[in-house]
Amino acid sequence: MRRLFILSFLFFSQVIYGQDLIITVTGDSLKCKIIEIGYDDIQIRFGKSSDIISIKSSEMASYEYNFELAASEKKPLYIPSQEKKEQPATVYLPYFTALTVGASPFGSVSFGDVEGLMLAFGADMAYFFNPWLGAGIKLNTMSCHIDFGEAFSYRDRVIFLGPALYGRFDISKMTCIASAGAGGCIWMMNHQISNNNSRDNISCTSPGGFLSAGVIYSLTEQFGIGLNIQSAISSMKNACDYERKPAGIGGTLGINYKF
Repeated sequence: MRRLFILSFLFFSQVIYGQDLIITVTGDSLKCKIIEIGYDDIQIRFGKSSDIISIKSSEMASYEYNFELAASEKKPLYIPSQEKKEQPATVYLPYFTALTVGASPFGSVSFGDVEGLMLAFGADMAYFFNPWLGAGIKLNTMSCHIDFGEAFSYRDRVIFLGPALYGRFDISKMTCIASAGAGGCIWMMNHQISNNNSRDNISCTSPGGFLSAGVIYSLTEQFGIGLNIQSAISSMKNACDYERKPAGIGGTLGINYKF
């Protein structure tokens, strides 16, 4: 209604004293005097009339002061630049936890050749600073029973615990995730000599690392299941001068929770 009133006013006016020009979003040209440009509206006056009319800023495409002078000098119209809309910040769940179970190769030990797999358990807890990078704590333990016959058998266990860096990349419901940790590795031997039925518990600690990579399928926004490959990296030597290297590519299945 307001725009129709303005156009009607222009149509029936014989003399227009306006010095400025307003172009509306519909392409209409209004010769007027711009009194004030506010945030939501523009105050204008036509000719010598003392009546001030308001036009919404959203209805204006451009405006120009001193239009009659500018037209003779062929000055270009001033078109106000549109403000860029801020992009919404990426929303992600910063806390990540995981529990895994699977199998890992034994690696090697200096006093004999061992074949077979070790049962592996793992736990992760991390905080992501942004959608791609985080830091946290990694725990992994691998255990198996080694039997060299009637003379000698023992329970072998390797534990890694330490801080780790985490990286992840989301593709729809799939998440690629990798981690690298540096901390301590513990090797524990609980062995039995069958001849005298005696038991010895021997353990040692050494610096070590841990690498893992895998994919997670999200069942919900927070809960998912994943497959991983992993390896502990260390060289440990106990009081009996036995050396243990647990390196080997293993696989685990895990449940993951983000919050």
